[in-house]
Amino acid sequence: MENISLLLLIFIAIGCKKTSSEADKQRATELNNKAVEYRLNNDLEKAKEYFVKALAIDSTDFSIRNQFIGVYIEQDSIDKAFQLLEEFPEDQKESQNFYQINGLLYEYKKQMDKALESYKKALELTDLPSTIEDEMDLGLLVNYTMLETLAGKKEQAVNRLNKALELDWLTENNKEYLETFRNEFEFYQGNGNADFNFSNDLTLQTTNADSLELLLKNNHINTSGSGSRNMISTNDFKNDTVEIYVDEKYKEAIHQLGIKTYPNKIEKED
Repeated sequence: MENISLLLLIFIAIGCKKTSSEADKQRATELNNKAVEYRLNNDLEKAKEYFVKALAIDSTDFSIRNQFIGVYIEQDSIDKAFQLLEEFPEDQKESQNFYQINGLLYEYKKQMDKALESYKKALELTDLPSTIEDEMDLGLLVNYTMLETLAGKKEQAVNRLNKALELDWLTENNKEYLETFRNEFEFYQGNGNADFNFSNDLTLQTTNADSLELLLKNNHINTSGSGSRNMISTNDFKNDTVEIYVDEKYKEAIHQLGIKTYPNKIEKED
């Protein structure tokens, strides 16, 4: 920056001059980013302080309020999260995002009937691309099918994803992306959005990770996104053993395959 002349800086300032509204939005974004940073570092009180400052500048920014609600969920302050949701600008209260968050909060309050009602409303307000032509469309498709599942239309969602998996332009990464969510919907038990959360509850041990992961994949059991690998040496195996982490919800299906599971020691220590 030191090499730019003062005159050039003046021209830049003139050419990029912002209205006060644009400047306010930029400042709100900066405060929001700082709040998100504190949240990621688990300093939730400091995060809330910056979210409050950001909303004081721009109360219409959905992403700020959404992140702030997330902090209250982490703190199990669901009533405060509802209060923030109700403070949405009126023109945002008839949006898919509003009803999806509303449904999630009702889930945390164990009011599943109201949660289902909200998810159905969110689905009504969500557009599905008429044709799936690129990766952006795949993201929209997954969001739509997740809402279908939350609204009680799991079979419809699974069929829609299976049909998308027949598209001839999909890459291997595209297929893995769709299959991951399709598997989640296959194992969805109707308990709401929380069923889509990943956790590393269980450990599987093997000396042939590729073979095990293929077996799990063929039985609609995800490891991608919910686990990682560690090279270890155990008494059960003479050679180096790979640990694969999976979610607790797959325990019964894994045991039906005759595979032994272990508690995730790292997860438990945390």
